Amino acid sequence: IQLSVPSDLGRNLVLPWLCEFRRRHPDVQLRLQVSDRLAGVYREQVDVALRYGEPPDSSMIALPVAPGNVRVLCASPEYIRRHGEPRSPQELARHNCLCFMLGERPHNRWKFRRAGQEIEVKVGGSFLCDDGDAVHTLALLGEGVAYKSLLDVSGDIREGRLLAICRDWQGELAPLSLLGADRDQLRPAVRALREFLIERCREVVPA
Repeated sequence: IQLSVPSDLGRNLVLPWLCEFRRRHPDVQLRLQVSDRLAGVYREQVDVALRYGEPPDSSMIALPVAPGNVRVLCASPEYIRRHGEPRSPQELARHNCLCFMLGERPHNRWKFRRAGQEIEVKVGGSFLCDDGDAVHTLALLGEGVAYKSLLDVSGDIREGRLLAICRDWQGELAPLSLLGADRDQLRPAVRALREFLIERCREVVPA
């Protein structure tokens, strides 16, 4: 299986999972591309891509893996001690926000909802990174507030390395899907991988 995975999710969760998958399916060989750049499934030697959000091409096959995954605001205890905890998304304007950039487009408009109210907050800060794992690391180092997929940071929140903030506001959905160019690529090994990933994601983010 030729698989593309996002930087943060790939390095910190999926790699150990794939080792377990290989032990279950020793005849399956994996060729892995770890990158936040959306692999051109049509143009590159990639069977499927694990990606957050809606597929950029409506003709692609998207198989849900973690459809209920959301983004969460988080920061390290050290950052909160030094700068205080924002009590609402609007207060993010006074904080150093760690923004992810895909291509030339910065992800600096963060969306939230609560009790039927939806807001969008434009944020900024000292770092703009094109690598999700780098944003994650900067948050752990106490450099600012991150808006991350719950799948990416759930372990850090559980262990206290990061604190979830503004918990009464829900971040935007960040559904995780397995993308393919056509159903011919979804052979039995790929379907087995998808079922395995669904199983593992549910342990982190219950459906």
